[in-house]
Amino acid sequence: MEEKTFKYSVSNRIFNEKIEDGLFKTIYNSMIPIKSTIEEFSKLILKPEAHSWCGGTFSGLINDNNWIDSSIIGMDFDKGEITLDEVYYKFKEFDIIPNLHYDTFSSSEHLHKFRVVLFFDTPITCKRIYTKILITLEKLFYTDPNCKNPSRIFYGGTNVHITNKIPLSLEYFIQFIDINT
Repeated sequence: MEEKTFKYSVSNRIFNEKIEDGLFKTIYNSMIPIKSTIEEFSKLILKPEAHSWCGGTFSGLINDNNWIDSSIIGMDFDKGEITLDEVYYKFKEFDIIPNLHYDTFSSSEHLHKFRVVLFFDTPITCKRIYTKILITLEKLFYTDPNCKNPSRIFYGGTNVHITNKIPLSLEYFIQFIDINT
């Protein structure tokens, strides 16, 4: 059986570390549409050849107004309010296994900063549903409140671990969101 591919956006340049705020436009201007498997995605975001990514597809420039859909959602954890194990445990209570996680460039022994990435079997095409999902995930998991817009660009990272190669059922995930709102 052939592995499912997902459409999203990725930088056509390598960014192995956070760049200065004023230079973020360099990443923004390097974004291109792409299609890949979970395995290929995991290699694209991995240092030393890490590409930045956005889970959405767009008609034109990457911004919320040009958003078409998203098959991939990134959850950003950078304040130490919840551990990676706790995130997976909460999802497991609802029979959900996230697809992968990785450490961010600024993760340290003192503060583990990481991302959890979810891949869906069908794209989210309604901005209202997308927003509801991200707001609920923020409340349940204490994700970074600045990372819930559909045009959010994430840096790649280190220590990528695939934990589930099967895309999550969007229909089931929306039920999970509805139960928790």
